[in-house]
Amino acid sequence: MAVIFFLMGGRFSFAGDHADRLLGARPAIVHVRDTSNPARVLRFAREQRAMELKSRPPGGALLAEHLAHIMLLLVLRLWLASDGDRRSGWLGALSDPPLAKAFGALHAEPARRWRLVEFADIAGMSRTSFAVRFREAVGQPPLDDRIGWRMRLAADRLRRTQDSVATLAVAVGYELEATFSTIFRRAMGCAPGKYRRTPLRA
Repeated sequence: MAVIFFLMGGRFSFAGDHADRLLGARPAIVHVRDTSNPARVLRFAREQRAMELKSRPPGGALLAEHLAHIMLLLVLRLWLASDGDRRSGWLGALSDPPLAKAFGALHAEPARRWRLVEFADIAGMSRTSFAVRFREAVGQPPLDDRIGWRMRLAADRLRRTQDSVATLAVAVGYELEATFSTIFRRAMGCAPGKYRRTPLRA
């Protein structure tokens, strides 16, 4: 008996240095077997993308590209919602509703002088419970994650803009350029100026 199937492939690339923190903990293969609404939307997106690629109507390539983005997000959502091993990294925090609230606040205001008690209040937890749960999910304490996020934002702006190091320091929460430069060197392996001059690896 002949079996007919349609195989669709694709590849995503991410600018900046944040992708590994977000996607590094994902499995190599995510097998979607689900009847939930996200899975139904995923099937629709797949079928619509296949039609756009086959028939090539006006605007089809652009629509197919956006449908691919939708498919990626839906697969990640389904994986996060599935039973199985505990998620780790940033996805681990995003899949835990109390942690996701604090995680979102931290990343929305990286320059703010956050205290642990503020994160715990946002999550609706005690300081100790929050700190333990955050570290188990993300792999490091909340305030360390804040520093890492600040340095990644600064690194991205060093590559994308001509802002001075002093301006970037203030933008990510450091009054003194020297303090920022020391922490940046520790986190990124080189001084901000050298990082800006170093070309991105392919």
